[in-house]
Amino acid sequence: MNQNQTTAAARLIAARHLAGKTQAQMASTAGVCLRQYGRFEREQLKISSKALTNLETRIGLNPTWILNGTEPAFHHSPLNTVGHRLRKIRKRAGLSQSDFAQSLCIALPSYQRYERDERDLPRAVAERACDLYQYKIDWLMTSVNDAVHQPSDLTEPTSGGATDLAYALEVTLRRLIRQELDRREAERSEGGPNGTR
Repeated sequence: MNQNQTTAAARLIAARHLAGKTQAQMASTAGVCLRQYGRFEREQLKISSKALTNLETRIGLNPTWILNGTEPAFHHSPLNTVGHRLRKIRKRAGLSQSDFAQSLCIALPSYQRYERDERDLPRAVAERACDLYQYKIDWLMTSVNDAVHQPSDLTEPTSGGATDLAYALEVTLRRLIRQELDRREAERSEGGPNGTR
């Protein structure tokens, strides 16, 4: 990508291509409608500070670079976002978006927007994902530290003591129930435990 694109609109287009997003995805990430975003790219409308802030927060796009072409285009790789890390957790768990959203007790459309960095991931959802799939919250939210919990993190409750232990047991129980429900559903779709209908 040429760091010295001549206009803010040209830099915005270049950033969108680098992030691998369509105009519709970039508009959603910026928190504006597609029509308004298209006007930004066609230089018919100056990009709003709200859109710049959302793009910086969600995908690391540097507003200074967009506005005047100085400094790096991104604070970090556009592929190192909360949404991309959330997708890694889901993929490593071997789950579809629908199953992963269900395990987090959220609606599929909401999950899809989080994974595409179109909406900020709520802390409670991030914590639930990290608890269920054994990832560190710092890694998911900021890419700081290692991704997977250390063994001591899994066996010793933190400062909450009994409350944390109860929560860990609840998470484990939910996972076991989900596995049993999935097993039963698979049996039903195959025609029962003996393969007959």
